[in-house]
Amino acid sequence: IPVLMADTEEKRTIYGDLVSYAEPGNPDAIATAIRRIAEEYHRHSEQAQINSSEVRTTYSWEAEETRMGALYDRLLGLEATN
Repeated sequence: IPVLMADTEEKRTIYGDLVSYAEPGNPDAIATAIRRIAEEYHRHSEQAQINSSEVRTTYSWEAEETRMGALYDRLLGLEATN
């Protein structure tokens, strides 16, 4: 399923090219983005299959566990040097 999000720096940083964006609060931009998604649905569904694999690995609990473990290790290392 194609995803349309408000175009913010934070969302672009997190989701990159995995989703489509529209200017928040701009009905014309939202409508244009929806039309573009509908017109390019075939391309979007092919891309969604590619993206779903990336999302499953990047945003999985296992990946989050690795990132959180690294963060805690770093923080504990910083505390140990003080």
